[in-house]
Amino acid sequence: MIAQCRKKKIDLILTKSISRFGRNTVDMLRSLRDLHGLGVEVYFEQEDMWLNERRIQILLTAYCALAQAESEDMSRTIKWGIKRGFEKGTSGYAEFVCFGYRRGDDGRLVIDEPDAEIVRKMFEIRAAGSSLGAIAKWRYEKIVSPTGKQLKN
Repeated sequence: MIAQCRKKKIDLILTKSISRFGRNTVDMLRSLRDLHGLGVEVYFEQEDMWLNERRIQILLTAYCALAQAESEDMSRTIKWGIKRGFEKGTSGYAEFVCFGYRRGDDGRLVIDEPDAEIVRKMFEIRAAGSSLGAIAKWRYEKIVSPTGKQLKN
């Protein structure tokens, strides 16, 4: 974003809220300082604050920290819910056809060994240092989709 501001001479960035501008306090403050140094004004609509206002210097750190904490808390909550869903076998993600799992007779998730072996192989390839692109290429060349179709690259 900073590079684009330098090249295109952006004068103003309108943002819904500080939490929408960024999630990491240090990175957000650094970006705002860089933008200020380039003469780019930033307006945060929800907080009704302009980057060049004196009061923002004090409030910005607090708002950024709150935005980061809120984001981290939401992430933990979502991850917790997903984990509990998989543990109970009731995850909404289980509705998707995916490698390694299927629905058992009781509706709960169960490991589907042929597909699970493919997933294990992909993890082994990654652990051996292969890139995600190399793994995708291997998968497209060797594996059919969960519905039996040849995957296309």
